[in-house]
Amino acid sequence: MIAQLFALLTQAWHILVPFFIVRVYETAGVLRFGKYNRTRGPGFRWKWPFIEEPLVESVAVTMLRLQPQTCTTKDDVQVVVGAVVKYQLVDVEPYICAVNYQKDVLMDCTMGTVLRAVRTTTYKELIDNPPEVAIRKLAHKRVQGYGFKIISVTFTDLGKIRSLRLITSHEHELEIAEIAH
Repeated sequence: MIAQLFALLTQAWHILVPFFIVRVYETAGVLRFGKYNRTRGPGFRWKWPFIEEPLVESVAVTMLRLQPQTCTTKDDVQVVVGAVVKYQLVDVEPYICAVNYQKDVLMDCTMGTVLRAVRTTTYKELIDNPPEVAIRKLAHKRVQGYGFKIISVTFTDLGKIRSLRLITSHEHELEIAEIAH
């Protein structure tokens, strides 16, 4: 009961207070009657109670670890690739208004770019000169309309793998067939 009362008071405070604070590592997009109105940087900021709602987001450089993905190179070698994306929020308006699940968009765009880059590269080229810079440039073009800036893409895992496929028979028994040589 006390926790619910405290939660209600906290919500009321955020609605009624005529100001908000944006920390040095944040930016705020202010919605007025539910529509994007303006961007506010760090500091003490005024707002209209009930009318405006600040959405505060971090602009600090952030790292996102991509899930390892299985790819096939141009010379038909199966590899697993893991990467880390270093990015930063540079424009809060499209980040808030143009996309939902922002980190998923960043992850999907970058993983798709990694897959395309690996498919057009031989295994030897991939080992000798990983296409991280080219991936960063292409992925950055794909996400910049959403307010992101990709600073770097770094491979953390890269190696040959053997792929196995599970096949079910009519009797629901599993057989394992080796695909890779």
